[in-house]
Amino acid sequence: MISFTPRTLVTGSMLRNFIDKHVSIHVNVETEVDRGASVIKAKSSDDQDVTIELSEPLNSPVKGWIEVIGIPTSANTIRNKEIIIFPDEPTNEPYNKSAHVQVVTFFNNCKDIYKIE
Repeated sequence: MISFTPRTLVTGSMLRNFIDKHVSIHVNVETEVDRGASVIKAKSSDDQDVTIELSEPLNSPVKGWIEVIGIPTSANTIRNKEIIIFPDEPTNEPYNKSAHVQVVTFFNNCKDIYKIE
């Protein structure tokens, strides 16, 4: 059975509030990072600089939007456990940063959205 660690979806400016907790963050790697790298520099969906400390060196180059699952160690650094690489964007539907920030903000401000009273 695959185990799942609960995590909070965050933006770059929220990292400081989740130090030492499990999070998921979407970032854009603007400059391709080569195989073997141990650190990735990226920008979050809310345009914050984020440094990702990799748990193991990359097996292949990375560029574009990725999801990083890990634990923040500072206001702008996250120690990764897993990276999910998004497929190349279709030309008619680019990644919508504004919508992502709105969804993350909503989920972080409405903790019990599924609670029935």
